[in-house]
Amino acid sequence: MPYLLKKKVKGRTYYYLAETQRVQGKPRIVWQKYLGTAERIQERLQGAEISEIETFELGSVAAVESLEKDIGFIDIVDRIVPKRDQGMSVGQYLYLVVLNRVIEPKSKAALGTWLKGTAIGEYRDLDWSALDSANFWDQMEKVEAKDVEAIGDEVARRVVSVYDVSLDCLLYDTTNFFTQMSPETPSELARYAYTKAGKHELRHVGLSLLCNREDGIPLFHRTYPANIHDSKLMFQLYAEMGALLRSLKKSRMTLIFDKGFNSPENIARIDADLGLSFIGALSPYHHPDLCRVPLEDDKAIETEDEEDEPLLAYRTSLELYGRERAVVVTYNPRTYRKKIHWLSRTIRKTKARLQELRRGLLEADGRTTLKSIQRKVDNILAESHIATVFEVDVSFKKEYRMSIRTNPQVLKDYRDRFGKNILFTDHTEWSTDEIVLAYRDRNKIETAFRQVKSPEMIRWQPMYHWTDSKIRVHGLTCVMALLYLSLLSRKLHRSGLTMALDRAMEVLRSIRRAVYLYPGSTKPIRKLCRLGSTEEELLKALGIEIEAVR
Repeated sequence: MPYLLKKKVKGRTYYYLAETQRVQGKPRIVWQKYLGTAERIQERLQGAEISEIETFELGSVAAVESLEKDIGFIDIVDRIVPKRDQGMSVGQYLYLVVLNRVIEPKSKAALGTWLKGTAIGEYRDLDWSALDSANFWDQMEKVEAKDVEAIGDEVARRVVSVYDVSLDCLLYDTTNFFTQMSPETPSELARYAYTKAGKHELRHVGLSLLCNREDGIPLFHRTYPANIHDSKLMFQLYAEMGALLRSLKKSRMTLIFDKGFNSPENIARIDADLGLSFIGALSPYHHPDLCRVPLEDDKAIETEDEEDEPLLAYRTSLELYGRERAVVVTYNPRTYRKKIHWLSRTIRKTKARLQELRRGLLEADGRTTLKSIQRKVDNILAESHIATVFEVDVSFKKEYRMSIRTNPQVLKDYRDRFGKNILFTDHTEWSTDEIVLAYRDRNKIETAFRQVKSPEMIRWQPMYHWTDSKIRVHGLTCVMALLYLSLLSRKLHRSGLTMALDRAMEVLRSIRRAVYLYPGSTKPIRKLCRLGSTEEELLKALGIEIEAVR
């Protein structure tokens, strides 16, 4: 049973709560807890109120810091971009930006205030007076284009070495981001380009990304003018990307890319690289014969996300780009039905617009011409994205007439292509299943792009940067944030904990440190806020020891 123990130290009396048990027949103190002086105990018994209390976000910071110990991003940046020993280093500033992008993206103006609400001070000695936006901008300006590339490549080498990252298959793709730059602002990076976002009136910056297949960890990235075609971009970047891959000293690697990157020059380069193979895609539009292969010749492919209907695949071989390649045509019944539904709906809407235009010709006045009517027809067909389906003739004989027909052969060609994907590879020794499943894992790099564009996680946009140098550094910090998140996801997956990454970040952010003061005391008391079973399980899965911080 616990009892009160009194001790005298240098003339002062202190009290402890202790418990004694017999050990080998003799009484021994096996547990004790310090209570303080009699005055201190009296204060507590009288219910002395806490004069001040604050809580700080701790779990998410601890998670990122656990990775930074392994990666050493700050040291890598400071080695490549050294500065005078005055104030915080460039690496420290960029790391704080990355930390924020991983946890809760903020503007540079709000970054200092956000950091003060976290427990980053338990890990790093920061100059809190130097965390205004101007200082962040100044440090970003010190990083040149060659430095950005060198930092990204060096981090990749470090991550591959420390975490033994699998490089058997690598996923390559590109995306772009709109900017707020005016047309008059000089920039080599920001260019007008056609984009899926539909913001054609804005200038865009492109991002090329290389991730590993197993974990989706970004290993290579470059920002580039968004108006460069994918195949030309790959040709320009191949030397740099290949140099990085060769420096990693891994066995034969397989590069997986979309059909937009195909060109004789690119495929020839890969063929000439003994350490590299590829899996690419061909346009079904340019290979109608392959799309017309009867479905009874297809075999079923087992995939994780196709529960109801199997993915079908037909395999053959063709001479492509000067060599014999394995070719696999896949057919997804679910995608086929979606496309058929889209086609039927688009035909109905387009036909309705054309018929409305035709009815309007009954009231045509002298200002109407065949040329103006044809222009309206062309606009309607262009907006439908299936212009070749329709055959529209406009004529005038006493009155304007318009005939609207659909081309049955074009419709058949659409149906033949729907749900089809054509893959080709130099891996003639791989099974059909291996080829298909490897290519389907391209969705991991698409997931990476969604994370980079997410307003909750990394948040590349809105991108309020007005110089190419800052845009490149912004891209670096976003990709580094993606890298840290992908490593956290990797840890979760390997621990066996079934928790989505966004949910894991939410739980980590709920883990907080409480700091409070008692009246008359100048020494703050730090306590970890109570943890639930979910928080404890997550910390264990990530291997994070919260109480180990100073």
